[in-house]
Amino acid sequence: MNTHSIYSDKPTATENKSTRYIYIKVKNVSWIVNRISSLFRRRRYSLQEFSVDFNNDNTSNIVIVVDGELFDIWQIVNQITKIYDVLEAYDATYQKEMLYYSYFVDSEYEKIKWCSFSPIKAIKMDNIYKLIYHINVTERQELQDFLDKNWFTYKERLTTLF
Repeated sequence: MNTHSIYSDKPTATENKSTRYIYIKVKNVSWIVNRISSLFRRRRYSLQEFSVDFNNDNTSNIVIVVDGELFDIWQIVNQITKIYDVLEAYDATYQKEMLYYSYFVDSEYEKIKWCSFSPIKAIKMDNIYKLIYHINVTERQELQDFLDKNWFTYKERLTTLF
């Protein structure tokens, strides 16, 4: 079992609560998502986001977004690494260059042209534009604020480059 840790020592229990991104590489087995989510449920953490990307080599990359204390997250990651079909697990919070959000936006062109971000794809259907944005997690709030302020309909999905 290959594990990776960004911690030199065990974190202290007094560290502040913050949004954490946990990366987990697993074998594709039917029960693995249930086992991982039950670890968080037992500690009474609600998962803010849960993203699964499937690979061709019969493995999957899971990224979980949770609001928690570093000490608790450290304990959960250590427990996750003990699950039989988990290949790798670590706190990826500080690897922000690898974390992206995809936004799928419905808009009229006149409204969206004021956005400071450029879509990676734009399709016109029935006088409405379907736009796709791929935004780094560090820029996410700026785009989301613009979309919310202008009442755009959108869906978002956490994606990774792991």
